[in-house]
Amino acid sequence: MKMVKGLLAVAVAVGVGMAWNGESVVSNDKYSLASTSVLQAEASEVSAVNLQAVDEAGNAIMDDLNIQLDNVAVGTDDTYAEVLAKVAQANGVDYVEALKYFSLANNNDDGFNRKLFSTQLNQSVEKNYGSKTLTEAQKLKLAKGVSGKYTLDIQALHKNLDQNISDGKIQVPFKQSNTKTKVAVSTFVGGKEVSGGSYNYSGVEGDVISLENSQLVLSHTHHRDAPVFTISSETQAVRYLPLYARKATVTYNLPDGVQGPASQTFYGLKDEERTVVAPTIAGYTVEDPQTIDFNKSKLDRNITFNYEAVNIEEPGDGDNNGNNPGGGGNNPGGGDNSGGDNNGDNNGGDTDTGDSNGNGGTTAVTPFKVYGKQRLYRYSHATFTNNRRVQAHAKKTKAYAPVMTVVGTTQSNNGVARYTLDDGTHITANADYVAKLYWLSNYKKLYVMNPNGINTHKGSGLNSKVAHVKQGSAVTVKAVTKKGEMTRYQLTNGTYITGNKQFVSPTKPKNVTKVKAKTTVRVYKDVNLTKVAKTYKRGSTFNVQGWDHSRGDVHHVSGVKRYKVAGGYITANSKYVQTVNTK
Repeated sequence: MKMVKGLLAVAVAVGVGMAWNGESVVSNDKYSLASTSVLQAEASEVSAVNLQAVDEAGNAIMDDLNIQLDNVAVGTDDTYAEVLAKVAQANGVDYVEALKYFSLANNNDDGFNRKLFSTQLNQSVEKNYGSKTLTEAQKLKLAKGVSGKYTLDIQALHKNLDQNISDGKIQVPFKQSNTKTKVAVSTFVGGKEVSGGSYNYSGVEGDVISLENSQLVLSHTHHRDAPVFTISSETQAVRYLPLYARKATVTYNLPDGVQGPASQTFYGLKDEERTVVAPTIAGYTVEDPQTIDFNKSKLDRNITFNYEAVNIEEPGDGDNNGNNPGGGGNNPGGGDNSGGDNNGDNNGGDTDTGDSNGNGGTTAVTPFKVYGKQRLYRYSHATFTNNRRVQAHAKKTKAYAPVMTVVGTTQSNNGVARYTLDDGTHITANADYVAKLYWLSNYKKLYVMNPNGINTHKGSGLNSKVAHVKQGSAVTVKAVTKKGEMTRYQLTNGTYITGNKQFVSPTKPKNVTKVKAKTTVRVYKDVNLTKVAKTYKRGSTFNVQGWDHSRGDVHHVSGVKRYKVAGGYITANSKYVQTVNTK
């Protein structure tokens, strides 16, 4: 089979077999070959690469693919993977996706014109990798006289591509598909399961196949993670949700007629919730995430995010004794971080910076850290006006609250107290909005609040870890010590922990240990609830391992509480889960 120049790059960065998940096999590691110096000398003279598709016995299953390297500079120590990546870039074709396409398409069963992978697969390749990739993928076929189904051997190809290029010949290994699977499809209509027929598909026993780019996804659902099936001799059951079970349209409005992001449509089932976060737009702030509650009888729902400009001039000081607080900091969620301790303690944060030049009379102080208790702003001047706002920070749970270092005190034009930060900006000094980062009192007992837990250490420097303490645990305190502006607590066993409020608290938390699903509940792989891991029916129970909040790293979003359970995270919304046990 004659192929256009560049087809060898099919082998670049092949993902994980049929999963079509885009993982790369291109490696930075180089394999040593015998007579390296000779091979490297020859490598720079290689002008073409020959791609040889073979089965497990070494028999050719496609005509050799000859790739000219006219537009590619081959280095003396390049691997085949690196050369093929250069070919792909020069030709504008992702040949790795073409190979994966061939492996998926080759295993389709044409009977009754029913294919798992066809139009939807074509559209996905063209959209994500370009029309040239799709064109080259569709040219791939078995050689004359070769019949059957073949599956690309990703692991074996990985090893071949990691070798240094020598004579320009490389094998692309395939395995003959040894099992035919029947995929039985059903959907849900009016709450009842209805058969959608079956599809035949071939493959290698045990391989996992994703239906992300199959006809089924196009036909039945646009709103949930694509299911998978495993190649075996047994019938595989695949169930789909109806496309229009529930629908919500989300729009984003900016002031003064400014064009906002395009509206989005979200799909879900009755009793399902979906958290939506508005995109960040420079110069604007927006309200906290909103939850789409699909447990409504009305089919269509509309949600609107209204943005606010942050640079509108307002007369006067704008503070009014705390009603328009300043604040924030450019170290959200930070803390102190001393060597070896991930609790956030930094001894270097307590050094005296000397004089600070503020707005007409800033008084320098020994630096100390504060955190934001409410939504607040950081300003470029001690007299606050909207056009002097540098950054907005949402009100967050303490673990993710914005942290800033105060180096001085000053006042606004009308005498309102301000803090000067180490970056020259200013925040309110109002105690309703900011507080010192460390506990000072000698509490008898402290509770671990941070989702990541804390470490105990041999000394107050917190640089020699002894043990890890999980979130929700209680520790008994023997004494409090001060290290600069920071506090450490010595426990009754002689070890030390941080006194940082983002990690410990004297207030006992309500430790929820088990919840029950009041509706359909999904376990998500991430705390932001974007990747579904598994779906559970009403009445299912979950053992709660801890809690966390979404969007911890997003300074302008407050975040929503989640429960950590086996396999990921679930909602903590009382509409959807009921507390069963606490401790």
